[in-house]
Amino acid sequence: MSDHALREHLELKQDLKKLEDLGIEHASFDSTLRKIMEELKHHMKDEEEDFLPALRQCAPQSALEDMAKQWYAKLNSVATHPHPSAPDKPPFQEIVDKVTAPFDKARDLLKEYPAEVEKRGDK
Repeated sequence: MSDHALREHLELKQDLKKLEDLGIEHASFDSTLRKIMEELKHHMKDEEEDFLPALRQCAPQSALEDMAKQWYAKLNSVATHPHPSAPDKPPFQEIVDKVTAPFDKARDLLKEYPAEVEKRGDK
């Protein structure tokens, strides 16, 4: 991954963390969300128009298929919340992901729990 892409990932993580901390009622929530959406559009355009076509030209189809399988397999083991201060390069990125992902998933479950109890009518 290029330094440019790594910088974009870090900026997105920082902005996502800011958005998460703000809460939906905060006055700058909408503008922060719009900024994130623009950053994502730019980043996706870079990947779709530059990175992926270059990868397709230099990697055999079997390697691309293997990478796709690895990417999908990894989706369940990555953090679900932004961690802008975490390492962004292997091998430390993967180590930190393996440690933070279970905590993020537990946090997500705990956030959902009160709503589930309320739906059932439990007290």
